[in-house]
Amino acid sequence: IFTNVANPVNFNSINAYVSQDKFTIQANGSGGDLTIEFRDANEPQIGEYEINTDCPTSFLTAGQVCVSMVYASQWRVAQGGTVYVTKTPEGKYTATFCEVLFSPSSPFSGELRATAKVTDN
Repeated sequence: IFTNVANPVNFNSINAYVSQDKFTIQANGSGGDLTIEFRDANEPQIGEYEINTDCPTSFLTAGQVCVSMVYASQWRVAQGGTVYVTKTPEGKYTATFCEVLFSPSSPFSGELRATAKVTDN
């Protein structure tokens, strides 16, 4: 769910994997792509993670994540909030956040707020 935007994002591919020494949940779809990056390559624990706005992930501490997205061809970074990580009975990761503010990279302008729940498929 995205507020103050014209086009919703529908994710059709959501994957949890290790790449470049970090655990990542990647959601791709029509209208945008979402990336949640954890501190290292270890599988994340179930619980709450603070969104760190000072990415790249090399600056993350325990209990923090980086959240970014590409929306309307603009790379945007989450400006704080919380990501809730759980696992399904089948062992698939789920990440949820609510009303997170995303600001665009320079020179773009405008902000958007997003709420999402993605489950590894």
